[in-house]
Amino acid sequence: MKRIPIAGLVVALLVCAAPAMAVDLLAGKSIDVGDVTAVLDGDILHVTYETTDGWALTETHLAVGKVNGAACVGIPTTKKGNPIPGQFPYSSSYNPPETSETYDVDVSDLCSVIGTWTWTYHYGGGDYEHTMIIESVVNGVIHGHGFYNPDNGYTWDLAGTVSSDGFIRFIITYTGKNAGYTVTSRGAVNDCESMSGVATGPAIWDATRQSGGGLCIAAHAAVVHIADGCQNIYSDSTTQVVNSYAGGQTPPAAVKNFGAYPFAAVAAWEPGPYYPNDGDDDSLWQEHSLWDQNIAGIDTSVADWIWDSRRVVNPVAGDVVDFERTFTIPGMYFLDKSGSIHITCDNGYELFLNGNSIGFAQVSAGWRTSDLTQTYVDTSNWQSVENYDVANSLRIGTNTFAFETANEYFGPLDGQAYGTISSNPGGLIYEAKVCYKVVDQEETAWGAGIRFPGANNWATYFIYTDNPAT
Repeated sequence: MKRIPIAGLVVALLVCAAPAMAVDLLAGKSIDVGDVTAVLDGDILHVTYETTDGWALTETHLAVGKVNGAACVGIPTTKKGNPIPGQFPYSSSYNPPETSETYDVDVSDLCSVIGTWTWTYHYGGGDYEHTMIIESVVNGVIHGHGFYNPDNGYTWDLAGTVSSDGFIRFIITYTGKNAGYTVTSRGAVNDCESMSGVATGPAIWDATRQSGGGLCIAAHAAVVHIADGCQNIYSDSTTQVVNSYAGGQTPPAAVKNFGAYPFAAVAAWEPGPYYPNDGDDDSLWQEHSLWDQNIAGIDTSVADWIWDSRRVVNPVAGDVVDFERTFTIPGMYFLDKSGSIHITCDNGYELFLNGNSIGFAQVSAGWRTSDLTQTYVDTSNWQSVENYDVANSLRIGTNTFAFETANEYFGPLDGQAYGTISSNPGGLIYEAKVCYKVVDQEETAWGAGIRFPGANNWATYFIYTDNPAT
């Protein structure tokens, strides 16, 4: 074999910028909720969690250990090897949830120079692989040895020092066929990143860690999936009539307007003869001429004036009509919520959401069992539209608006002529809007990689190798 002319070469080691390494952040063992990215910058390992597709972090726990053969050491685990995220040295919690987190970990005590490196010469059209073994670093002094094709006698001794700025200056003294030749080099050498170097003479070489070394990263997270939405809720046939009876009666003995409840509310009022729930053509429907076509805050192209019948059942005695409208908010718990309702009724109402009193207008205490005269049901101001904030009463799952409404008594007790189905219409109209941001799924997540030997779930760690690019 050709003798390699290395006498007097001075080789400068150049540190390559360590490439980033990314793994999936897996929740529930198989749901890809984002990435964990690691990149080494000198002695600082930057580990970044990033979530996507509506997922977010509520907790992160991070530990960085050392690869020792086939094992990952330095991660807090039980005696059986199950990781303990609560004891990981880096952790944070987030309220509200966040979509990213970065930890800067000093790994200088984990990135030892001790170990085996390959050292390849590119010279004269050939590649010549060398082996460099750093055996110890004692008080800043390096000891080791190496060889190139030891069967042919190319071996060397390795000595050097670690400088205060973290660089290594080592001298390779050949002891075989190149005895007496030396190579002096300087560079940042550790087993957490790789290097390359260019000789000042005709040879080019690079050095890469061959075996052992590397960092193992246990990246744990608690994650949630976030969904948001809005719902518009209008007075229409989705509102149910749950009770109705004439004024001046006391429930439950009151005589009901109809024989069975609940049933869908109907649009009131329509022209023509009075036939309650007669199946008339809805296209004939129009609101009563006394009702304002432009109710403030309510889209009357969608919301209808509704009642238990198209024209009132009791135009003189008046009616008490109870409505309910349910809607569903999906999820496990709220991160944010808002809601409001615009409402009016001819003549008065009390409004509840999930059993909580929201507001009332044009009715006085005891009105439900009263004769619905002016004392109990005000015949004025029903044209005004009230607006209520309902956010505090919203809940996950089924929500129910309850509308307890009254159409006034219309007759001599209030100094009026007897009412008719045309002169004493009854109707409720409303529009509500609710918006929410909710958590609809919770999971545990790990940076994808190798399963911990004692894990009783899918806990994993991944290895940031000596040369992540390979």
